[in-house]
Amino acid sequence: AIALQLGANLIATDYAAESLTLTRLTCLLNGEAEPVTVRVNWRDTSDPLLDGSQTFPVILAADVLYERRDIEPLLALFDRLLAPGGVVLLAEPGREPARLFLDHADTQGWQREVYRIDGPWPDPKDEAVVVRIHRLSRVSVPSNP
Repeated sequence: AIALQLGANLIATDYAAESLTLTRLTCLLNGEAEPVTVRVNWRDTSDPLLDGSQTFPVILAADVLYERRDIEPLLALFDRLLAPGGVVLLAEPGREPARLFLDHADTQGWQREVYRIDGPWPDPKDEAVVVRIHRLSRVSVPSNP
């Protein structure tokens, strides 16, 4: 909702249709604007949205790393979809697959900064949850003259 309020041309994607419905509702309730939503499986590189023919200056990703098998496909997806000079903002609550993803990203030349968000959260059960926002970017390699 905030990205839309700031004027972003937002495309929200998810594998679950229910998540996309909740995304549209949340945006409408909080900002009176509705994003474009597309149901995709980001492991399916034949999907025209994910094939790399279109790149994006900013990729927002939250709660996308649940399993180790997601690490390499997600890194490959970011490589295909991120425009030169762009950034990925990845929010995650400290799951092990996210830590492994970030280790892999480091070895593959991604640079990152991390921001820690301690809440407060709407649900008191989540009081101890710490969300980290990782700003990932690529440094362009200078060409030799």
